[in-house]
Amino acid sequence: MDIKRTAQLISLDISHNNLRRFEEDIFEDLVNLRSMNISGNPIEEIRGEHFQPLYQMYNLANASLYYNATSILQNLPPLRSLYIELREPVVHSQLHDVDMTHMRQLTITGKNITNISSIAVHALRGYKVHLSIINTSLQEFPSALFTTLGGVYFLTLSLPHNKIQVIQPFKNTIQPWVNQHGTILEAIDLTDNPIQCDCSMSWLTEWIQSSPTNAKELEHVYCKNKPSTETSLTYVYTKHYANSSLCSIENGKNVNAISLFCFTVCTIWVFFTAFV
Repeated sequence: MDIKRTAQLISLDISHNNLRRFEEDIFEDLVNLRSMNISGNPIEEIRGEHFQPLYQMYNLANASLYYNATSILQNLPPLRSLYIELREPVVHSQLHDVDMTHMRQLTITGKNITNISSIAVHALRGYKVHLSIINTSLQEFPSALFTTLGGVYFLTLSLPHNKIQVIQPFKNTIQPWVNQHGTILEAIDLTDNPIQCDCSMSWLTEWIQSSPTNAKELEHVYCKNKPSTETSLTYVYTKHYANSSLCSIENGKNVNAISLFCFTVCTIWVFFTAFV
């Protein structure tokens, strides 16, 4: 494969080409390359040195930790977008050495993934960040992960095609904030997950009622993957859980935590306005 004569190339898609290896100097002249897709190739080895010339790169898909992606990413400038496949069952520290200073879109996938550590993506920061976790075996999204995203102002969370039954983004806060740092959840995608429709997901009632967009997006997400109008999350949580005293009692254990959150936010606001 000879791409040395394409020094002005800014985007390269070599996905699904049955490539098994890269020559040592394959990217040597691609100093202007900014976006590359290497997914769908049975590449036997990728070394970090392959990517050293790509100092303008900001978008990479699909890096895989099968290739020791950590060393690869360390040889790249801070990326804006990364699509990465992980092979381990637990997402924990694999991305801790990745510079996420400018990361605006991070997508993690991997059929073996069953658990995500609360500190897995703690380095994410920015005004607007889109975090996607797709096509995994994840059954429950850890609420504690939200507390580590204090460097993000507006979060879009996409979780399609997993095995998630429960997610509680506002477990210790009030909507739309997901942590005490003030991170706002802008949107959430739960498509194709076997959602457990009970009081553990009752936050959806307020979420759906707060925005027509939220309601529309959840019209095609169903309880336990039983597609019908009456099992859509929008229908269930506006018709059956809107005024449920049972859920109020069950969720009462979070009242103290939420009150503390409100007190903290109000205290910070009063302190701030006192000096304005």
